[in-house]
Amino acid sequence: MGNPDRCAEAGLPDDISFETRPQQVIDMIDSAIEAKVPFAWCAADEEFGQNPGLCDHLHAAGISYVMAVPKNTTLIDTAGKEIKLQHLAPRLVRGADPHARDPGRQVLRPYCGRIAGGRLG
Repeated sequence: MGNPDRCAEAGLPDDISFETRPQQVIDMIDSAIEAKVPFAWCAADEEFGQNPGLCDHLHAAGISYVMAVPKNTTLIDTAGKEIKLQHLAPRLVRGADPHARDPGRQVLRPYCGRIAGGRLG
């Protein structure tokens, strides 16, 4: 890592390397699978929802997930057209469940996810 003396002083092993938080989550999920920890799905906030590597890993592993995504996320509709979520959300709000909104700001919380073989976002 960047400061070997500080790492040694903290007692970190020499072979440890830097990992992003999403990579740490991937490692934890893989360890849970390897240890046969039972779980059916996972959820995360926007920090992780906007990380394509984590979403792709979960999708490839067949793990259902739901994650918040930024409102400026670009989606591809069923016709192959790109659209920003912030432009799609107002059309969805009309029929949205009021419990899916942030009561303080009255905005739709956007999510991406994979449920039972399909993929959203």
